[in-house]
Amino acid sequence: EAGTTVEITNANDDVVGTAVVDAEGNFSVELSPEQEAGSTLTATATDAAGNESAASAALDVPVNADVTAPNTPTITSATDDVPADTGALASGDSTNDATPTLTGSAEAGSTVTITHNGEVVDSVTADTNGAWRYTPSTDLNDGDHIFSVTATDAAGNESAASGEFTLTVDTAAPDAPVLSETDGTTVAGTGEAGTTVEITNANDDVVGTAVVDAEGNFSVELSPEQEAGSTLTATATDAAGNESAASAALDVPVNADVTAPNTPTITSATDDVPADTGALASGDSTNDATPTLTGSAEAGSTVT
Repeated sequence: EAGTTVEITNANDDVVGTAVVDAEGNFSVELSPEQEAGSTLTATATDAAGNESAASAALDVPVNADVTAPNTPTITSATDDVPADTGALASGDSTNDATPTLTGSAEAGSTVTITHNGEVVDSVTADTNGAWRYTPSTDLNDGDHIFSVTATDAAGNESAASGEFTLTVDTAAPDAPVLSETDGTTVAGTGEAGTTVEITNANDDVVGTAVVDAEGNFSVELSPEQEAGSTLTATATDAAGNESAASAALDVPVNADVTAPNTPTITSATDDVPADTGALASGDSTNDATPTLTGSAEAGSTVT
């Protein structure tokens, strides 16, 4: 009867669901807990005045009924296809792709419902191998994004939610780094903290990389060393793969000394503890706990 409240009970007289009959005389009740195959259900209807009907005829849950929820689905990875850094992304990564493709696994044929930052945004169907994929239809804003999924089978059983998969979208390129000084063997400068600085010469050869420290500074050892008069530039790439414009050029000074000293030598050691004193050759034994080493190196150089 329209407007009455229907109460569903099982064979143990446990109430497992209630619903109000609609204007067309129909109702649908979600059972909680789900009832196993073979369970017997009955119903009563109570009107607004509190009058309760007799119990309905019994209805058994079919023995082949599917009342088992799918296993919890997973989000295994995301894919970034926007240069410069493309490929697979793990949870917690940054990306400059505003429409990264999520992939995962779920029960074959189940409907995978995608939740983004707490709101359901779409659903897709897992294929016959249980694989599913989802690409946002509109660009994600720069910032943090949290995804999770559930799987629902053909019988309407819904799984527990997957673990969260987080991505940080960052589509803004860092400012160009600044090269401040070089002697041809190293180059120093400043840039956005945490970015990777890449140094190139006039031939567009990469001659060094470094990560900018928390104070915004970097120093790069050049390999090979660059000759006097060589021109260097730098770019900075952030964790999301955004690359800056090139820095202003910096030239290696024309008077830069980029030639390594000749290899130094250790010619001997001196033992001045009796009974045996004097010069020692490599491989000798000595009772002098502080023997003096001597050798040769470029004049004025620091011997380490």
